[in-house]
Amino acid sequence: MRTVLKDTKASDIPQDWKIARLSEHCGLRQGTYIKPEEMVESGFPVYGANGVIGNARSYMHTDRTVLVSCRGANCGVVHFTMPNSWVNNNSIALEPKSHFVDPQYLYYHLSRTSFNAEITGSAQPQIVVGVLGLKEIVIPPLPEQRKIAEILSTVDGTIEKTDTIIQKTQQLKKGLLQNLLTEGIGHNQFKETAIGRIPEEWEIAQLGDLGEFFKGKTITQSDIIATGLPCIRYGDIYVQYENDHIVTDFSAYISRETAENGRRIYSGDILFAGTGETVEDIGKCVAYTRDDEAYAGGDLIVFRPEGKNQLNSIFLSYCLNSGEVAKWKSRLGQGLSIFHIYAKNLKTLIVPVPSVNEQHKIAEIFCEVDAKIKTEQAFKSEVEQLKKGLMQVLLTGKVRVKV
Repeated sequence: MRTVLKDTKASDIPQDWKIARLSEHCGLRQGTYIKPEEMVESGFPVYGANGVIGNARSYMHTDRTVLVSCRGANCGVVHFTMPNSWVNNNSIALEPKSHFVDPQYLYYHLSRTSFNAEITGSAQPQIVVGVLGLKEIVIPPLPEQRKIAEILSTVDGTIEKTDTIIQKTQQLKKGLLQNLLTEGIGHNQFKETAIGRIPEEWEIAQLGDLGEFFKGKTITQSDIIATGLPCIRYGDIYVQYENDHIVTDFSAYISRETAENGRRIYSGDILFAGTGETVEDIGKCVAYTRDDEAYAGGDLIVFRPEGKNQLNSIFLSYCLNSGEVAKWKSRLGQGLSIFHIYAKNLKTLIVPVPSVNEQHKIAEIFCEVDAKIKTEQAFKSEVEQLKKGLMQVLLTGKVRVKV
């Protein structure tokens, strides 16, 4: 007998697609608890409510298996295991018991399905096996299931490869930060300083001796308008520019009238977040290298180098956000639930000062690496949007695949 989905009507899907309960085509088995001390350093992956949580000496499932998390905040999250895996008691394994359902298709189908109707409990949300078995799924003919799964897995493969490129480039950046900011380019002689080992030719200086500090002007939410003159607020530094060392674009605008009493910023300035919710937030800074007329909001500290021809603000922003200098900044922070740092603190920071030509070269290298990361991240977002669109049309039968 054909069951009719509550959320999907028979008229919503192709005529040759079926609707059935999970229990009709899958065995549902809750995982088995494994004690932390039974985990091993290397072995077979153990899946919990949020993916792999460790390794076990043995495994429960030989084939790749669809899991539905059944406890806690991740209740209803769907995973697709690697072969030879252990599943703990925070997930329910779905084991196809007929040739009518392809496991990979089932994974993609359930990934875009809501489990709100199956979740019970408030303090501790959970899904029980009996209720999950009643959940209704849409089943195309098996060849079509496999083709849909093949298309979506190909897209997933592209996402995974892009992720790998991003991670490797980020590791490269981490190594470059360590090497270029302590060894520079082409140096053989080094000296010990207050901020560690640096090339013999480099100088060190307190930030306060290299330029002036200014405070941004308070900009309230009522001052923000749809279009106008761009402004930067302290939260932008560790939210919008979280992984950046230069200002990329703007998220807020003010009127000319508001700007008249504001603090204008210029290309070459460095902008510090004076307030933050964590110690890591405060003192995070970005270089402003644009020519746009822009303004600094309240709790933003502006540093303006005196000799802009002798200081590269991008190089300086990398120094200030990395290594020993960043550690010094975190020690200067004050507060309990909200943290603050002040210009008087920032003035005491000691920074390395290579020749201006070397500063430019180091800044160019960092900018190239960051551009590579941004390009790959943008590509990943595009592919994720493509996958979302494909799932919408392929898993509903709006677009049929050729098999």
